[in-house]
Amino acid sequence: MVDLKSQYQFIQKEVAEGMAEVFENTAFINGPMVKAFQSDLEAYLSVKHVIPCANGTDALQIALMGLKLLPGDEVITADFTFAATVEVISLLKLKPVLILILLLLKRQLHQKLKPLFRSIYSVSVLLWMPSLILPKSTIYL
Repeated sequence: MVDLKSQYQFIQKEVAEGMAEVFENTAFINGPMVKAFQSDLEAYLSVKHVIPCANGTDALQIALMGLKLLPGDEVITADFTFAATVEVISLLKLKPVLILILLLLKRQLHQKLKPLFRSIYSVSVLLWMPSLILPKSTIYL
């Protein structure tokens, strides 16, 4: 079992100092700590740009919005996923198409594709990602 209390105790001082700095500056959104996090994450991932988000739902929405899909476009996603995955697809007036995760595993996805299909939304399940040959508009989160 994960012992979150002992993990927190290990970093408690650093967390408290960071929180105190944020509260002192009252720069909760896009403040210096967020900008530092963004720079650190870009360096860590060796990428030019990252978009810090408030939560995973926002990250899912931003990623889908970046594809410029049109209302009614179909987005394939696994049926074994967190509710926010389908929530965001529907919020953007897209059509979620739930596929059994076993179809992803067996590479039988091509049999389910239709003319309106525009994207596959593959959200990591238990930190595992199906290894597939997917279209350019595939989102990995």
